[in-house]
Amino acid sequence: MSSSTSSHAKSNALESIKNYRVSDLQAVLDFANLSRQGHKRDLLQRCKSLIASNFTPQLANKIQQINNSRTRPSRSNHVSSSSSSSSSSKNHPIVLPKTPPIEVLPQANHIQFINLPFFEKMRTIECSNMPIDWHTFSPMRFILNETDIDLIRKNIARIFLRIAPTITYERHNDVLPPYLFVQCNNQPVINNNISKQVGSQAHSISFPTDITDKIILKANTTNTLNYLWLQSPTTMSFKNLPKSYTLSIQLVHCVSLDTLFDLIIKREPYSNKTDNDSDIEIEIEDIGLMATRHRVSLLCPITQSLIIVPAKSSYCSHLTCFDLKAFLLMNERRLQWTCPLCKKSASFESLRIDERLKTILSNVPPNCSTVEIDSSTDCQYILDSVKQEKFDVTDTTHVQQNNEDESIQNSSNNLLSNMSNFTSVKLYIYDISHGLAGAYGSALLGKQIDGVWHTGVGVYGREYLYGSSGISYTPPEEIFRQGLAPKPKALDLGQTKKTLAEIQSWIVEKSCSNFRGHQYDLLDWNCNNFSDEFTKYLLNSTSSLIPEEILELPRFVKTTPLGRMLLSFLNKDPISAAQQQGNNNNSADSPMHLIQSNTTSNTKFDNIPVRHCILPVTDKIKPRVSLIEPMCNRTLSSNEKELLNDINQLFLPDATYSPMLTRQHLMLLISLMVNSIQDETGQKIILEILQLLSEYEYVIKILSEIKGQESPIELLKTLNDQPEEIQIEFLRWFSSIAATSNGRTMLIDIQDEIAPFFTDSIHHEISSSKVKYEIIVILHNLLCINTDIRLSFMNTISIGSAMVQYMSTPVNIHEADTFLAVFIALADAEKDLYGIAKAMEFSPDYYSSIVACQPLIEKINVNFQAV
Repeated sequence: MSSSTSSHAKSNALESIKNYRVSDLQAVLDFANLSRQGHKRDLLQRCKSLIASNFTPQLANKIQQINNSRTRPSRSNHVSSSSSSSSSSKNHPIVLPKTPPIEVLPQANHIQFINLPFFEKMRTIECSNMPIDWHTFSPMRFILNETDIDLIRKNIARIFLRIAPTITYERHNDVLPPYLFVQCNNQPVINNNISKQVGSQAHSISFPTDITDKIILKANTTNTLNYLWLQSPTTMSFKNLPKSYTLSIQLVHCVSLDTLFDLIIKREPYSNKTDNDSDIEIEIEDIGLMATRHRVSLLCPITQSLIIVPAKSSYCSHLTCFDLKAFLLMNERRLQWTCPLCKKSASFESLRIDERLKTILSNVPPNCSTVEIDSSTDCQYILDSVKQEKFDVTDTTHVQQNNEDESIQNSSNNLLSNMSNFTSVKLYIYDISHGLAGAYGSALLGKQIDGVWHTGVGVYGREYLYGSSGISYTPPEEIFRQGLAPKPKALDLGQTKKTLAEIQSWIVEKSCSNFRGHQYDLLDWNCNNFSDEFTKYLLNSTSSLIPEEILELPRFVKTTPLGRMLLSFLNKDPISAAQQQGNNNNSADSPMHLIQSNTTSNTKFDNIPVRHCILPVTDKIKPRVSLIEPMCNRTLSSNEKELLNDINQLFLPDATYSPMLTRQHLMLLISLMVNSIQDETGQKIILEILQLLSEYEYVIKILSEIKGQESPIELLKTLNDQPEEIQIEFLRWFSSIAATSNGRTMLIDIQDEIAPFFTDSIHHEISSSKVKYEIIVILHNLLCINTDIRLSFMNTISIGSAMVQYMSTPVNIHEADTFLAVFIALADAEKDLYGIAKAMEFSPDYYSSIVACQPLIEKINVNFQAV
């Protein structure tokens, strides 16, 4: 098809859409997976840009279909309508190409992202397309130079990961695709494995991911970004699902608020002598309030303080303004800026100073907060003579009354100084049911609920949380990045002037009184109660700032017969696992920080110190992956050798790359251990490697999906046939699995299969004491760390009674401590176990000589007396 024909077709298409209705324009945009939001002129401009930049045969055919539907003849006038339609078609024919071109994805570096005012792109470091129908991708590797490192260390620049649909004909908001998992240098940065309903929107708009903290700040060192689909998005009928997403790693310059403020000040001011004034008159006339005077508030709708620098968007038609600096502070990490008054777009480029209101503010008395403006003569009339105190939303102890004779300039300067000390307070809202409550809540409870809510409070770059281990704090949205909860909704509650020292003092006080770990209860005293009290303190509020439906949900659930049944299927305490990971991580860089209180108990084990996971002692620096191939009884293929090399790279201190393991890697290790290596030493090497790999949460997810004879549970069932050393190393692998959040979930799901094996092995006289102890360690990591996790009644009684019989055998101090802790965990779940132990004449005095066990022995004695 000639270029002139194509140009003619495009011209006809542009002419056709000029007469389209809003629904027709939205149909075109839906066809191209573009946003259908906005006024008609915005939709029309978007369609024009689409046709101009990417006029495909499919798009031409869609426009032709819409044209046909708009000119379809009626039954009453079939002949004349047909004639008219035919004539119209001749005037504006849309010529389709005879041979549709093969669809090729645009190059990744051609994808354009919207500009971020506070983060100006310096350069694109690396980018790659991610088709939705692929399962594995080559890692993105990139190197920073010395200049980049210097800028980052000086907090002048950051590294952002930006994601958008692979479409070239418009600038994109950053999005969060479904089922996406991303790691940077083996540290998770995105884990969007959340449940989405069929037919829901494919992706949500999300601020770019800051991966600076995961970067190796060393010049000319390779950084690795691994990414994969946890499951293919094509399995769900999502709306607006593109064929591919583009991942872009960008170096961005951090622009200060003062710089943006100065740029707006220098712009041409907002003009009130435009069509906007006529819009106001029309709006007033429509509601029957046609008048020559308009009442205008001089208080900022964001801070409720007197406006210092009045500003608004060029799209706004109202006279009222907001304070420029407050608006910039509020939108620092927002992609879409909207006016707080009319909710229209208020992008950075559209912001202007309102000179008329600025003049009014310079002349108005300091005790005035409202004026009337005469639009015809541009005069202002003072309405209020009531004394206006300078409003401080954060700290009433520092509110001072303005003197009557204080000038407006001094008031503005003082308020500007106060605003620089404001710190944003955010409420992070997580649906810990992952959509299950919305899907099944109505059937179980008789009332539609949108989610089961967990909340955290963000202030000073931290998110404060409350769970079964007490109060803790993490970087914002850390439990989402760990895969323990879905992406939260963030609500801006206001600004606080509380200092970090004041906040820490309040937190420590509460962690010793109202919000100790053992006081946590899912329904009666939970994270939402903590968020409620904390936000009241931060914002000096006497009324609740938490949405009512969040606080009322537990009360409603308790009044319904099936409410607790619903909660039993949900992740009850998403931060307990995160808190425990913080406990187990001895590094100072752990993202989870528990607030240390003066009490001795933070769990349901009253007066017993917090316990830590027991992990096998393995040398992480020298895993013997290279010894596996020589021990095999067959020659490995080149692909198998490559998979082993990937595993080896994970443990090398000077590795050339950092791979993300897949199902193939794990299946190879298990297959070699079962079928290709007969030597006991080689099998132990593989088990040691599996123990180390199971520290990664995503590896556990892969293990849980392996079915058949080579699945971990099927191998466990045949363990009694193996030599003692193999049994011990295999059980240590399960201990590593039980030390992770995903691992505990996996084991609880298959408890009916593993419980009989544990019970028989503990009873079995042939099983050695070392094997029995390793089983106890698995139970310890499973039950004594996250105290919300419990076995079923039958499994608890069968394992517990077997333990009671075995606990009379001699043990060392470490084994005694572990035995007693597991026994209490089982007995606290089912009080009947204390009765069984008493009937079997089990005496905890056997352990009385071991000083470290005294708190555990006291706990058992107290409960024995209650039986």
